[in-house]
Amino acid sequence: MGLLFAHFGDNLLLALPLTNGRPLALTLRPDGTILVFTACVTLMAAFLFGCAPAWSAARIDLNVALSTNTRNVMTGAGNQQSRWGLRRHVVIGEVALSLLLLAGAGMLVRSLWKLRDVNPGFNQDRVLLCGVDPTLVGYGGNRLLNLYEQLANAIATLPGVRSVSLSAVPPMSYRQWRTGVFVQGHLAGTNEDTTTPWNLVSPNFFGTLQIPFLQGRDFTPQDNLTAPKVAIVNEAMARFYFGTDSAVGKRLSFIGPGAGEIEIVGVVGNAKYGSLREATPHMLYLPYAQPPSGSLEFDITLEIRTAGNPASVAGAVRQAIRGVGRDVPILGFTTLAEEVNYSLAQERLVADLSTCFGLLALILASVGLYGVMTYTVARRTGEIGIRMALGARPPQVLWMVLRESIELVAIGVVIGIPLVVVFAHLISSQLYGITKGDPLTLCVAMVLQASTAAIATYIPARRATKVDPMVALRNE
Repeated sequence: MGLLFAHFGDNLLLALPLTNGRPLALTLRPDGTILVFTACVTLMAAFLFGCAPAWSAARIDLNVALSTNTRNVMTGAGNQQSRWGLRRHVVIGEVALSLLLLAGAGMLVRSLWKLRDVNPGFNQDRVLLCGVDPTLVGYGGNRLLNLYEQLANAIATLPGVRSVSLSAVPPMSYRQWRTGVFVQGHLAGTNEDTTTPWNLVSPNFFGTLQIPFLQGRDFTPQDNLTAPKVAIVNEAMARFYFGTDSAVGKRLSFIGPGAGEIEIVGVVGNAKYGSLREATPHMLYLPYAQPPSGSLEFDITLEIRTAGNPASVAGAVRQAIRGVGRDVPILGFTTLAEEVNYSLAQERLVADLSTCFGLLALILASVGLYGVMTYTVARRTGEIGIRMALGARPPQVLWMVLRESIELVAIGVVIGIPLVVVFAHLISSQLYGITKGDPLTLCVAMVLQASTAAIATYIPARRATKVDPMVALRNE
């Protein structure tokens, strides 16, 4: 599965393959408006961030500047304390923001890991999916059913193919058919949702996907339009409607005129269909030869379990389909593992972006802390020289500088923790399998923040221990 790029004049066509094999074409055009807007935003940001130092420099008192030494001129004696306080507040804000972004990224990444560990209810390894839609070229009725049977038989004989099945809605496809269902012996509650997802499948569908059978039997070729209607339900639906009683032999029907009774002949394990995040849905399986509406016009997906790499048999499968019906439209090939992976595309994108922003904020906070501590050491060179002349040891000077950095980081962390809790509530819909304001993630973010701050502070602190007392006193 790849991306297809094509040039048409000044435009760029980007074709994105979808899970059902049909490409989505997006046309990208050079847009001068966006370019101008981006340039204006960049210039505005540079202007705004340059206003503060320019305004501070313009307010220097010339009388004070001329009566002080060079170092005071450079630092601006009249505004030195206020500017120093501003720097401290900026660093504290950067630490709080970086902790917020790091903790948020950590929670999103952990949620992604949890989702990857979710059991989808089927074996996704070594399963090739192939979508076909003969209805586009006029197939229907018994002719369509015969074609589907011939396709399954032709593919089943290919080397490297272990089993083949058909389904109208393949797993993890985001497609869903729902209809109202009446179950005999069950009285629906006031706010109960009586609709149930359903699917049309062929015999051996559960064997191909390795969804375990819990009770009853599988569908057979004899379950056709002339046979009594049968169905298989998943464990979640069986327990909801029948509790600890066996669902096999029970009857249900679709809500609507002319809907006949359907006998439940089997119960299978639960499987995901929309996404790994969703709660286990009720699921009703019907033989593909017994559609509820009686209309035999629907496309199907072939599930092909292989002995080796599924992609290696795609060419042979295509030839087998062409051998049965040369005009049958093939919608595309993918694997079940890729479908499961695609279902996490949004979560993966959010986790990657949040991680990038968190690391960027951590770097900016570290650079800001390094700059402030470097400025502190330069501003207190005379004080450090006096302390060392009076007998202060290098470790004491080192701790004096580190202590000031620790204070800034500690204040930033204290401010950041409540922000993390609030942020966790805001992104709760994106979290899975972890508590809001996950303590483990928060602790890891705090340790990472403290470690990075220690490294950023150590360099100017180490430089402070190298101050020569005589040189510092002479400069004063």
